Amino acid sequence: MALCVRHAKRIVHVHCKDVRGDVLRAAREGDVSFMDAVLEGIFTVPGDGGVDFPSILKTLAKTGYRGWLVV
Repeated sequence: MALCVRHAKRIVHVHCKDVRGDVLRAAREGDVSFMDAVLEGIFTVPGDGGVDFPSILKTLAKTGYRGWLVV
């Protein structure tokens, strides 16, 4: 959210991805590679993981964002 607020005027498109918090924690704790984390299922459909999309989208809307949302 801090990144979104700070750089909202510079954002020209949004790639919506969500992450599973338990897999992310395990990957960080185990020093797992990006590829291994992907294979373990770190990514999930938007709304199924830990990303707060409603807050991000509301913040973007307040700044007048009219770009693409890629899912």
